[in-house]
Amino acid sequence: MLLAEAASSGDPTLIERMRSVFGRYVQRVAEVLDEAPGDASGRRISADVLASLLVGGLAGLAIHHRLLRDPEFDSRFVDEAIPFVARCAFPEEP
Repeated sequence: MLLAEAASSGDPTLIERMRSVFGRYVQRVAEVLDEAPGDASGRRISADVLASLLVGGLAGLAIHHRLLRDPEFDSRFVDEAIPFVARCAFPEEP
């Protein structure tokens, strides 16, 4: 959410800094994906798509944590969402 706010700030220095931060994040996700097998057809999710998906999940976690204050949600998110995304992004080799 901070990245989106920075993008709408109109401050070119801040925008460039956040672009750099997000660009490095996408690069790291791409490096992880390069180590992973594809699905049965050899395909896998694009690094930039996975990076955006992960940011969205983390933003949702933060919003839920701040607004709903469910003390068990953080654990459920870790126990359920992370394995689910990992299975989808890194399917077992056929």
